[in-house]
Amino acid sequence: MNRSSCLAALCCVPGLLCSGAVLAQSGAASAPGSGISAPTGGRSATLLVQESCAPPIPMQAENVVGTFVSHLLFTIDGQGKVIEAEIESPSGPTAVHRTFDRAARDALSLCPAKPGTDAEGHPAATMVSVQFTWKLHR
Repeated sequence: MNRSSCLAALCCVPGLLCSGAVLAQSGAASAPGSGISAPTGGRSATLLVQESCAPPIPMQAENVVGTFVSHLLFTIDGQGKVIEAEIESPSGPTAVHRTFDRAARDALSLCPAKPGTDAEGHPAATMVSVQFTWKLHR
């Protein structure tokens, strides 16, 4: 079985049996105690998802078929670097789902990012929620 992953407009390349796509990105509210807040009057950060940081299909997923969504939360600093990445909610109940969630988190945290801004337009650390959809076919 040939398995790979791809992103957004790069999805469903002929011959691939699976695809992935970033469904949504949104500025997230601040995490308690994080010192990072959602911009008030500013702009949220953007994760610049591209082929070079596409999550690979985990080897443990040899027989997995289906569609599920990894919900991730990234903290982007004022220079546009991902400084923290976490799984906001799991894509499913099994260890295999958690493997996919970790693969998405680890790969997407390597993507470049555009920093958010504060109300005055200065670069500021912000949090971005990302939903990555896995589509696995035989």
